[in-house]
Amino acid sequence: MRVSQIGKRGLVFAFEDPYPTNVYVIIGDKQLFVCDTFCGPESMKDVADYLDKHGHKDLPAVVFNSHSHYDHIWGNSFFGNVLILSHHECPRLIEQEGPKALLDYQLHMEGDVELVLPNTTFSSRVLFAEEEVEFFHSPGHTVDSSSCYDHKDRILFVSDNIESPLPYLYQPDLQQYIDTLNGYLNRSWNFLVAGHDPVSGNDSLIHENRDYLIKLKDWTLLFSDLPERAHQQHLQNILFLAEMIEADTRSDKMVVHFEDAINHLKSINETARTKQLQHKLELVIRK
Repeated sequence: MRVSQIGKRGLVFAFEDPYPTNVYVIIGDKQLFVCDTFCGPESMKDVADYLDKHGHKDLPAVVFNSHSHYDHIWGNSFFGNVLILSHHECPRLIEQEGPKALLDYQLHMEGDVELVLPNTTFSSRVLFAEEEVEFFHSPGHTVDSSSCYDHKDRILFVSDNIESPLPYLYQPDLQQYIDTLNGYLNRSWNFLVAGHDPVSGNDSLIHENRDYLIKLKDWTLLFSDLPERAHQQHLQNILFLAEMIEADTRSDKMVVHFEDAINHLKSINETARTKQLQHKLELVIRK
């Protein structure tokens, strides 16, 4: 775990295993705000030990879950009886997806993981006025995705809504996602904290992610238009969209992109998994 200070009261705890992930903490005058809780109570104990060692032991915590995915909520159980805040869709999604994630990703657990749901939710935004900390719904990566803005330090925490080289899609409304990214660009901020990328002082990755989503929405983006390091994420997004699209909304442009994905799968080492994905896309084209 690496710890970096950003602004006058922000700390980023960067974990490396099983993959780079950031936990962002705002040290307020009367409260600590913990944005996401990573993969379990052991990782949150490391965060708490650091905060205790640096004189913040007596500040009560407010925990914020940016969305329902396991690598952002498994540490909730460490905190006991505290306010755990999220968008109102988040608890439902944890209940729906959480048990399967416990089985699928058990090797990623940091300690004994117990699913603990957010106990306070919002639909649009929540402002802790005295601390100048705002939480707001920012759908994109997922339907429940939400962000945090520290008005005092002007730091924007966006979690997995921004990612390099490409964002991952877990909800199909691309225009809504684009609108969220435009909202980020219209805010005044000094630093951007994403879920799995280094802290940034510029908006280049927001622009790159938005441009990708615009082209994807218009079905004007092929594998050959992307660097090789982006192919895996793009393939996952194409497969996700293929599953979401109904037969009566399918267009010729979409079919071209599904065929492009099939050709990409044929170009890489054939496995049972790649053959299964090819078959899935072929069924989408035919339906």
